[in-house]
Order: sequence, then structure tokens, then C-alpha cells
Amino acid sequence: MRSARHFVGTVEQKERQEQATAVVNKVHLFDVAVGYALTPRVTLTASVPIMFAKRKSGRTPDRVFHSSGIGDISLGARMWLIRPPSESRQNVAFGVGLKLPTGKPDVTNTFMTATGPVTSVADQSIQLGDRGVGLVFDMHAYKAVKFITFFAGGTYLVNPRNTNGVQTGRGRPSEAIMSVADQYAARIGVAVPAPKIRGLSMSFA
Repeated sequence: MRSARHFVGTVEQKERQEQATAVVNKVHLFDVAVGYALTPRVTLTASVPIMFAKRKSGRTPDRVFHSSGIGDISLGARMWLIRPPSESRQNVAFGVGLKLPTGKPDVTNTFMTATGPVTSVADQSIQLGDRGVGLVFDMHAYKAVKFITFFAGGTYLVNPRNTNGVQTGRGRPSEAIMSVADQYAARIGVAVPAPKIRGLSMSFA
């Protein structure tokens, strides 16, 4: 993933690109997940994210921040409402889980300057974790109509903690401590079988 566009609210700061002051994040995230079917309807899951990230600012081109390692591990369980396989070619699953604070939330990098080495904390956008214990709720559903399968899914992470005590190094009091924010994601799409290749499907979401 590459992120280089800057926004204040919903307004894009295109001048950052023109002035060469834009900040560029490059994040490679690998999600290692395992599941165990306790019953045909109930599955236990574990997810271990592994991240490699780099952050570079046009304002300080000599300082490139890096972070790498294991993120916050999630453990959970998911249950299908209809016992698979569903004869009606449709089903809905609900899940609940726990996010553990296993990722390092205060990664620092050391740079050489004219006066000697300086150690700075990396921006929160490339930190490995947020030091919060959270609850994860998710939903997955599908509906098959002839040869097309429609699917949808959503996840909401509830982080009760407000901040994690890590100093950002920013000047504004409202930005001085890193936050532990809620997170959510949604996905909807369709899947169709690949022509002339048995067992292979294509999806768009």
C-alpha cells in the first residue's frame, strides 16, 4: 500500500505535492491467519499481522522512518446461522473476537545529524500496534444467484482506551499523545467461476 495524498477534513492539500513537502507511506502487510472448525457452524480463528513500513517526508528527506515486526494479534470465533452446506445457497455468519496489544506502539529510529545522533518516534501511521485491548465484531454473508455469488462483509474494532501514552513529538497539545482509535472496514462484491477452469473463481469487490 502506498499513501501520498494529504487531506484536512475532506479537502485535499494538492499544494503539498507541488511544493515537494508531501509525506509518503509505503506499507507491506502480511496477515497470517489460521482457523479451526469446532463444528460445521462454529470456527475458531487467530490472525497474526506482520508489517514492513517506510515513511518519508519531503520536508526532511534525510530522515526515512522504518518499522517492521508483528502487529496486534486477534483471536476470535465465527458462527454460521445456517448449518453448512446451505441448500438455499445463502448464509450469514457473525463473529466476535479480542484484539491483543502485541504490536510495538513506540517504534523509534535514530538518525545522524550535525550535532550527533537523534532518536525520534515514528509516526503513528506506521506503528506496529496501538497498546489497546479491543473487541472485534464482524459479519459475512453470501447469496448465490445462478452462477453468480454476491458477498458482503464488515468488521468493527472497538478500542475502549483513548490514548496510549506514547509521545508523538508534535507541537499541538491535541496531537501530543498517540490515540487508540476504533477502526472499521466494509467489503461488498461478486464472484463468478472462471471459464473452462474447474474449481477456480474470479471476484470483484
